Amino acid sequence: MRGSILELKPALVINCAGYTAVDKAESEPELAMAVNAGGAEAVAGACREAGANLVHVSTDFVFDGKAERPFREDDPAAPINAYGRSKLEGEQRVMAAHPMACVVRSAWLFGPGRPSFVDKMLAWARQGKSLEVVTDQVGSPTYTRDLAPVLLELGRRGVRGVIHAVNLGQASRYELARQALSMAGLDPDLVQPAKSVDFGLPALRPVYSVLDGRRLARLRGGPMPTWLDALKRYLKNTGAASPKKERM
Repeated sequence: MRGSILELKPALVINCAGYTAVDKAESEPELAMAVNAGGAEAVAGACREAGANLVHVSTDFVFDGKAERPFREDDPAAPINAYGRSKLEGEQRVMAAHPMACVVRSAWLFGPGRPSFVDKMLAWARQGKSLEVVTDQVGSPTYTRDLAPVLLELGRRGVRGVIHAVNLGQASRYELARQALSMAGLDPDLVQPAKSVDFGLPALRPVYSVLDGRRLARLRGGPMPTWLDALKRYLKNTGAASPKKERM
């Protein structure tokens, strides 16, 4: 990667690479750290040498979930799982290697290209399966097609420091699943409420990891669209949306 950056000398690099297997990271912390911190640092150093702007994508999982309001960029980070620790270390190494870089934290991504939580919910519901979904994880669902132009804009403008970029609003996993099924013309009552402890997953998740997007809104002259609008557009673009009236 370093050689390619130095050879091509791009004006801008957007680093979306990462180890994202949250539960697996608990048993592979060294690998997660190597990719999310070591790899990010290498990219940042090469960008600095090449004179390239850098936008590095990070996550809401750098926070502990104990806030009672959306997390701001300057709130103390305190990750509670190996994945979050590796991403926070990546942020710190990126800024040390390339002080002019922009670190963009986003969250709960859905969009084309790879299966997301939304896609999995729809696939199971189409099979008529009852879904147990947690009500005690609240975050900022974000559409990748809304995020992508923001990353490009920040990079082209040379914005530096930490920025939170998420669709406006918040939802629990349970609320997101019900809305997705409803918009797709499926029965939202297939979604049943559950608690995180019911699943016994290796990695702890932040209970509340909503990100405050006001800094980005000030920079751009307005916030990103709401997650409800984003979800509707995503389902329409994939052909999953139902012409029927949505219901909760």
